[in-house]
Amino acid sequence: MCPQASVCKILVAAGADRNARDAIGCTTLTAAAWAGCLRVVKELLIDIHGNEAADVTAFSLPEQTTALQAAAESGHDDIVSVLLVHGAKASYIRPDGKTADELARVRGHLDLARRLEQTAEDERAHDLSINTSTMYPGIGG
Repeated sequence: MCPQASVCKILVAAGADRNARDAIGCTTLTAAAWAGCLRVVKELLIDIHGNEAADVTAFSLPEQTTALQAAAESGHDDIVSVLLVHGAKASYIRPDGKTADELARVRGHLDLARRLEQTAEDERAHDLSINTSTMYPGIGG
């Protein structure tokens, strides 16, 4: 159990900004993903009305790491799964050229790396089919 979960719940209930950043530019969601705090991640992602809340695509400075990349690098499969369900992109490439699957692989999270690599490939194929059908109606998906 994540010790920050109850504090996060209180802050969010009081109206705290779910997309706040700390002094070095790390989003609350990315910090929770790095730390492995699944309950905090879930609390940040969904508001009391069941709507998407925290920006799952936001990146943290200085590396421009997303919450998904942070969770992948730390090997938190459960958090990766939740973030993907809420729209995180495995295909996002940081300015240094690293992707979530590469970050997971370097840290030895090989099963997670393979899953993220496949997810990224699926995202790119989906994006290509959308672009093809938009640019050339009648061709593609």
